[in-house]
Amino acid sequence: MATPATVVIKERNGAPAGTETPITNTNMGNTDTVNMTISKTTAITAGAYSYEKWQRFNVTAFNDATDIGGLKVWASALLTGSDVHKTNVREAGWVQSAYAQPINTASTLAGQTMPILEPTGPNVGIANSYVTTMTSAGETYSDYLIMQISVAAGTTVGKAITMNYQYDEYG
Repeated sequence: MATPATVVIKERNGAPAGTETPITNTNMGNTDTVNMTISKTTAITAGAYSYEKWQRFNVTAFNDATDIGGLKVWASALLTGSDVHKTNVREAGWVQSAYAQPINTASTLAGQTMPILEPTGPNVGIANSYVTTMTSAGETYSDYLIMQISVAAGTTVGKAITMNYQYDEYG
């Protein structure tokens, strides 16, 4: 029986020299924090934006796999009302973004609406390509997935959604 690869999602926070930490959640709020607990002090104010999330796939052990590819990310549902979950993921025209310190103003990098159905093909790149794979002899990180939430002005109600991270394993 083949031993599957170990793949984690890591998030980068802070200045460009910031560290990457494995995630336990993708909560978004008004601080640039990994594995955030949502509370009154971290909630996104109506009419404002969350801090961007900068995440990427990381293969920590290939085991019996030779390649990892076909990266997909999508959400389980739309947000409530006029709130919008924005991202840089797309199934065509991928452009790798160099890490920049996350902002909590309108993102110029996360301009797409997060898909709520599984994409038909990869929507996160590896080395600026959808067809490149991560291999034990080379790349072990994907390009960055960038996300941000825009919260509508006026009364808003939070909503929990599930993020789906999927990859294909070859070998």
